[in-house]
Amino acid sequence: KIVDLSREFLDTNGCSKSQEVKITHLDELKEETPAFNEENLLKILSDKNVASQKGLLEMFDSSIGATTVAMPLGGKYQQTLMEGSVQTLPIIGAKDIETVSLASWGFDAEISKQNSLLGASYAVVESVAKIVAMGGDYKNIRFSFQEYFEKLGQNPEKWGKPLASLLGAYDAQINFGLAAIGGKDSMSGTYQDMNVPPTLISFACANGEKSNIISPEFKNEGNKVYFFNHIAQENGLPNYDALKNIYEFIFENIKAGKIVSVKTVKEGGVAVALAKMSFGNRLGADITVDDASALLGKRIGSLIIESKEELSSVNLQLIGQVVANEVLTINNLQTSILQL
Repeated sequence: KIVDLSREFLDTNGCSKSQEVKITHLDELKEETPAFNEENLLKILSDKNVASQKGLLEMFDSSIGATTVAMPLGGKYQQTLMEGSVQTLPIIGAKDIETVSLASWGFDAEISKQNSLLGASYAVVESVAKIVAMGGDYKNIRFSFQEYFEKLGQNPEKWGKPLASLLGAYDAQINFGLAAIGGKDSMSGTYQDMNVPPTLISFACANGEKSNIISPEFKNEGNKVYFFNHIAQENGLPNYDALKNIYEFIFENIKAGKIVSVKTVKEGGVAVALAKMSFGNRLGADITVDDASALLGKRIGSLIIESKEELSSVNLQLIGQVVANEVLTINNLQTSILQL
């Protein structure tokens, strides 16, 4: 025998410990949404969190191993970033493998700095939305959480930050009906008087079918463009019922061949998401969005959907269609795709 421990001993989970915790840092989320105009759109697109990372991506060969289903950058011009990773299973001697693994991540430092409970909740939502956008079934997802916090010591208020993050992530898991099966934490994010923001990064993994995988660039002229506008609950938490309904709807319509691309919305709002969808094949769109605050505002959980056919859902707004020219028109503002 190498090891022989009683089940009774393992069930004790080691020595019991206790720590006083105070949650005092949960602020109401504040975000200044700039007015929608060409200057602000170009400014946001040039932000390091939004701009293309093609140069960095090309330092790595994604084709090694011949398992890659979705390349990191999609479209004829390879300029629309994929929502995550999709790989076939590396089985020796197998041919025509249909089962794939999908992986994505979610985290927003600005939200987490203001409110780590909401930050963790939206990290989970973002990672799930990306899996759905690639053609995965959200019900197959399992999570792994990477946590990183300042040195805690015995300070109850500092301990409140990871506790709030874990509660936010746990609430998201319960509402989605999905489990975290792994994770790692570090409490060493302090250097002199500098601390990392409360960090809980959600990594989502799921199995899927290769035939259902889609990429986020616009596909064809005349296709309809829809907007799912995620509106949070009054307490700021994600509207999980609306999210689950639209995720199921999207998955079924991807399988039916109606939905051909989906893009998640984050920094820069709807306008940036539309711009990124236009880059891959240099197809423009003629778009009208009634909620002007959504154009450049952060809307984690929201989605832009391209469909070959009309979609019937109370959760979706038809906002326009794909056009053949290289011009993106949003609320009458015309911008050349090459300029973007």
